[in-house]
Amino acid sequence: MTAAERMKAWETLDSPKPDWETFKRMLPSCNNNPLVVRSLWIRKNSGTSVKITNSRQLSRTHYETNLYLH
Repeated sequence: MTAAERMKAWETLDSPKPDWETFKRMLPSCNNNPLVVRSLWIRKNSGTSVKITNSRQLSRTHYETNLYLH
């Protein structure tokens, strides 16, 4: 991948995205796949997790209160 191709790949990524220097450093280790870079970066930097409780075991009201984004 040339420098121009790397820059174009970074520019076309949706937000949020890693800064340019981070993107450049991660790209070779991700087989030059910009979507993998973005996915790994988001997973590492999002600071959120999702917990979904099985709705079959809970009443509807209890189920809705147990959907967490924290």
